[in-house]
This record gives sequence, structure tokens and C-alpha cells, in this order.
Amino acid sequence: MRDSSQSVDEIRRTLDRMRQDYWRQIEEQDEAPQGETRDFVLLRLAQEWFGVPCEQAREVLRVPRLVPVPGVDDQIAGIVNVRGHIVAVTDLRALCGLARAESDRSSRLMLIESAGVTTVLLVDEVRDIRTIKVDDIEESPRHFGRLPAEVFFGRAELAEGLVSLIDVDRLLRCPELIVE
Repeated sequence: MRDSSQSVDEIRRTLDRMRQDYWRQIEEQDEAPQGETRDFVLLRLAQEWFGVPCEQAREVLRVPRLVPVPGVDDQIAGIVNVRGHIVAVTDLRALCGLARAESDRSSRLMLIESAGVTTVLLVDEVRDIRTIKVDDIEESPRHFGRLPAEVFFGRAELAEGLVSLIDVDRLLRCPELIVE
């Protein structure tokens, strides 16, 4: 019974947060002058926020039981069946050189696709979709962990703080992601 009430409370909190985010985004759209924009899915890794272009983020899933794959590097957390397709799961923490964390309720899998390559990223949290004006995107001169600066095409200041925007094409070409 207690588990059920906790789930209901969690759903209510999530719906309240989504409602607040919705109205905040409506207000921001009304205030902002119109210009070219891009939509990004916001995700968290440790204490850092990242954005993945919506056109390359196919799906966000809860973390199921992953099937381990023996003999692969640490950044490959396992494989998962996504609608009949077996897909490798990349632990973005391990790819960045961060300590691996146990999956919790906020952990998510993000199915990404680019240039015919599909993979799943294991991340700490997926927040929501944000629209960012192209003029507000700054250059991103820094790297994050073991990810080189070339993997990021920019960064933007949002309510969560500085958000690094991931170039999925370049991320999928990282030598660390290629399993032989």
C-alpha cells in the first residue's frame, strides 16, 4: 500500500513539474523575439546538463535489466531489446571517465540515431525538451571528462545552468563507441 501511495505522489510531483515547465515555456515564448530555434532534450550526467538535438533523440525509456556483454569495454553497459531490435547501451558516465553509478528511478535510456547508426545512452536523468534560439548558442571550447571538445557544438545558458550541446554525429564517431 505504501509503495502505491509513493508512486501516486511521484506521479503528482512529475505532473506538477511538467505543468510548471509548460507554463514557463509559454511565457518565455511570448517574451522572446522570434528567430531561428532548435529543440533539445535535456539530460543530466553527474551534476552537468547536456542537450541532444530532438531530431536525433528517438525515444526515452526507463532502464530495464541490461544483458551484459563479456569482453567489451566498460562504457558498453550491455544490450537491450528495443521493440525487437537488439541495441548496445553506452554508459555515458563511463565514456566520460566518471565513476559508474547504480541506476535509480531517475536514470533513463535515450535511444539516439544519426547517419544510420543507432545506440542507446544510459544517463542519470532526462528532464524535458527545451527550445533554444540559435543566436543564444555559444561556442563550446571545453571537453567533458574523456569526451573531446569536438563532440560539443555549443553551449547555452538555461535555468539549469550552462548546458553543453552534444553533436550526436561526432559522438557516434568517437573511437570509444566503436565495438569490434
